[in-house]
Amino acid sequence: MKLEELNEEERERIRSVIQSLLACNFLTREHDAALYIAARRYREHLVEYFQVIGWEFRVDERYEIVWLLSTGMAHRRALTMEESIWLLVLRLLYEEKRTGLNLSEFPMTTVAEIRAKYLALDMPDLKKTTLLRLTQLAKQYRLADVLDRELSEEARIRLFHTLALAVDGEELSDLYRRLETYRQRREENDEEAAEDEAH
Repeated sequence: MKLEELNEEERERIRSVIQSLLACNFLTREHDAALYIAARRYREHLVEYFQVIGWEFRVDERYEIVWLLSTGMAHRRALTMEESIWLLVLRLLYEEKRTGLNLSEFPMTTVAEIRAKYLALDMPDLKKTTLLRLTQLAKQYRLADVLDRELSEEARIRLFHTLALAVDGEELSDLYRRLETYRQRREENDEEAAEDEAH
């Protein structure tokens, strides 16, 4: 069926799917079942729409995720080093924790485990305000969600399968390289500061 043959209600559903994907890049059955179902139902129309602008409309039925893949850097958010490290840590924990789970289950972690991973990677500890901002960022992009009211050490964080798409293997390697560069710069700055104090 062609787009012109759809009624106004169907067009509105497609419009809602497009707007949601452009706002956040991921649609999941977990977060919005109605939009996810509409995206699957109108897949052909959405594929055609996004092809016009050179983007791929993808559906992962195994994890019940719909997302966009753009060429080059279009539709990508420029991350700070702090945000990159946060995503790297979440992605590493996701990989570690998803082993042995059913496809329908989401890996879980805690703030304490995240802090331990930062420590293991020789990264500075997260301040409360930074942690709050980063958890909000993960929620906004449907990557993770805090399940408890208080962001204490025991607070549970559910890691969504979208993490595997947001930070793929190649990006994971790039994040490791950037992390190593960050560590080297920090060590050089520490050495320079120690030398300055010695003089």
